[in-house]
Amino acid sequence: MKINTLSNILSNFLVSNKLKFLVFVSTLLFFGFNGFGQTVSIEDENGNEDDGTITITATLDIAVAGGFTVDVSTVDGTATIADNDYTAVSSFTLTFAGNPGEQQFFTVLPTSDSFVELDEDLTVSMGNLQGTVEAVNITDSATITINNDDSYIASITANDATASETGSATGQFTVDLGATNTTGSPIVVNFNIATGGTNATNVTDYANIGTSVSIANGQSTGLITITPVDDGLVEGPETVILTLAAGTGYAVAGAPNNTATVTIADNDSYIASITANDPTASETGSATGQFTVDLGATNTTGSPIVVNFNIATGGTNATNVTDYANIGTSVSIANGQSTGLITITPVDDGLVEGPETVILTLAAGTGYAVAGAPNNTATVTIADNDSYIASITANDATASETGSATGQFTVDLGATNTTGSPIVVNFNIATGGTNATNVTDYANIGTSVSIANGQSTGLITITPVDDGLVEGPETVILTLAAGTGYAVAGAPNNTATVTIADNDSYIASITANDPTASETGSATGQFTVDLGATNTTGSPIVVNFNIATGGTNATNVTDYANIGTSVSIANGQSTGLITITPVDDGLVEGPETVILTLAAGTGYAVAGAPNNTATVTIADNDSYIASITANDATASETGSATGQFTVDLGATNTTGSPIVVNFNIATGGTNATNVTDYANIGTSVSIANGQSTGLDNDYPCGRWACGGPGDGYTDLGCWNGLCCSGRPEQYGYGDHC
Repeated sequence: MKINTLSNILSNFLVSNKLKFLVFVSTLLFFGFNGFGQTVSIEDENGNEDDGTITITATLDIAVAGGFTVDVSTVDGTATIADNDYTAVSSFTLTFAGNPGEQQFFTVLPTSDSFVELDEDLTVSMGNLQGTVEAVNITDSATITINNDDSYIASITANDATASETGSATGQFTVDLGATNTTGSPIVVNFNIATGGTNATNVTDYANIGTSVSIANGQSTGLITITPVDDGLVEGPETVILTLAAGTGYAVAGAPNNTATVTIADNDSYIASITANDPTASETGSATGQFTVDLGATNTTGSPIVVNFNIATGGTNATNVTDYANIGTSVSIANGQSTGLITITPVDDGLVEGPETVILTLAAGTGYAVAGAPNNTATVTIADNDSYIASITANDATASETGSATGQFTVDLGATNTTGSPIVVNFNIATGGTNATNVTDYANIGTSVSIANGQSTGLITITPVDDGLVEGPETVILTLAAGTGYAVAGAPNNTATVTIADNDSYIASITANDPTASETGSATGQFTVDLGATNTTGSPIVVNFNIATGGTNATNVTDYANIGTSVSIANGQSTGLITITPVDDGLVEGPETVILTLAAGTGYAVAGAPNNTATVTIADNDSYIASITANDATASETGSATGQFTVDLGATNTTGSPIVVNFNIATGGTNATNVTDYANIGTSVSIANGQSTGLDNDYPCGRWACGGPGDGYTDLGCWNGLCCSGRPEQYGYGDHC
């Protein structure tokens, strides 16, 4: 600052230039010689804190003889040493030569920092005048202003970039000044909110955030929280885009740091489903079918929602454009609507295709989710008005295992196949009963026949298997079944038969697997009749036999329980049993035989001898009990009066031969001696077949006749002094007695 000298004061009051000059000279002369009025002044200065030293000028106004020195020092103002705002100057000495108008310079060094501060100042003062006796005025001081060249650069980030209507999960922006606010007051940073399109709307879609954020003194950041409103509307994800705007006390960072985005996830969604509200269409009259795609809620987006779908291809699926009018791959559901329709308009193409399906499956897209199965797919079936009518005939109705002579069926579509691919006609094979079995009885024919493109018929050949089984004639009956690309003719044209002749037969043989039976305890015997193979005819096979009669053959019914004249061998069996159960008849018959011989019948042949006959023998439990009585207990030598014994079997001899009963003759003592005392009676008596008794005559030899008529013996008598006792005529003795 300037000091008002006496010359200055006087000049302010004096008007006349001459007077001014006079006064000035007088003053100069007075003070110049007396050392009064010399002054050192210091100019106020300013500089930026980041520009280095600030140079300060001290000026001597009037000469001082011999010169002098003065010290300068800094004193804190708003800039302080404590805050490291500058480097202190303490008693820095300025040396003046004493020349009038002389200037000396010194510097003050501000501290370069990055703090955003207000401009600060300090004071420079002088003291410690040395080297002169003059009273140099050094009371002047200067204010040094340090200009703050730092500023706040506001930027914005989304420190939580996602929010959701679900549970009102918040998102958040951070506005950063880049440095701590040291202004002593809040810094208000402005921002703009993007609108339109998929941008969320302040207040409506999230709690009000205003248009600015305040960053308090001592803070460097401010937060803007996005709290979504759960509005129940299907909006899809919406964005909150904030862009910083100019304001006071800060600058805005350049892109991209001046803008940030928080996305709000919608918890409401359109769930697209599809149904076939008209699931049938037809080439006849081009009757349409129709699908309905439903969002599940009214479209409130303000724009159409386009729902995508995939069309199934291949197999029996109809082809878009070819089989029905083009439906594209999506349906548009207008704003304000909840459904969209897809109409299937068949093309009457004249091709025999059979029913074809249009299967649509919803696909992902924008603004909707796809419902889960089965609600994500639907089917419309197009009925074909063109058809092949398949019929079947047996063009060769007989086959045989002999030489594997084949049979054959012909399947006829009724028209040439023009589909470009084979038509496979299905058939069912009759089973059970006398039906032959596929693979087992004839070579595998599968269950379908393929009729090639360009052909109208297909052949099914029956090649019999020569299986060695006795089956009889078997049938192959095929009945056409439904399939793709054809219809089945009505009866009787839907079925046909080939008959396979069997070249195998059953050979019946017989054995006595238990060849002995007995009247005792009715122990049975048994025959087995064997066909040589399992009966697979489906019915019993009846094998006939003859029963031997006469002689020692037992008699059916009389000697054993009735066995009939045949045995039945059940289906699934190979043998039949004939059981001989003897009748305990009380007759002494001796062993008797049951001899069966197989006889011709239906469904079998008879084995050759000896396998065509077998025997079971029945043991008799009855026997002859021989007893003896003296029916004429006295004899006499006088007149050779005879005595007689009777031997009785207890039953008529039915053996067919005499039964010879032995006896012993007592000797010694008073016992007569055979031959000596009476005609020889031998040691046995023969009881003829058909008789139950035999006589033994005891009479002296010498008589003409040893016996008489009526005793069962002929021409009995003596021969050579011996009695022809009991000897029948066939022995040849009678003629010699």
